[in-house]
Amino acid sequence: MMHPSGPRDPALPRARRTLLIADADPAARRLALQALQPLGRCLEASDTDGALAILDDLQPALVVACLDTPAGATADGIELIRFAGYEGPILATTARGSLAQAVEAMKAGASDVVIKPLSGHELARRAAALLDEQPQSRAQLPERRA
Repeated sequence: MMHPSGPRDPALPRARRTLLIADADPAARRLALQALQPLGRCLEASDTDGALAILDDLQPALVVACLDTPAGATADGIELIRFAGYEGPILATTARGSLAQAVEAMKAGASDVVIKPLSGHELARRAAALLDEQPQSRAQLPERRA
């Protein structure tokens, strides 16, 4: 059974792509949602566990994941997303970023790291660049089955 978002294919109309936004900050999720809706259908998760639950059912074209936790910025969420089998691009965001944290996030599997605050336009530009870089072979991944 195909997911309503269809297969991940950059050639598909943008409205048929699914993007996942994982951020504990409701205001940041709202900004990301508004900025990324033109790129595809957006799903939201307020934490890594919520993102992993969504990833159990489908493989979005892009994951936007915040590194910030109450204990500080950490790449643990990125590692968990990769460990769960997600192979697509991950755009990591953080308000507490440093060069060392960006390197840690990239080593954990992030495709790009951006520092908050950032404009919706900049977030959409970075997300679109990651979507455009996806290889065709990865673009046709079927949905995951339990």
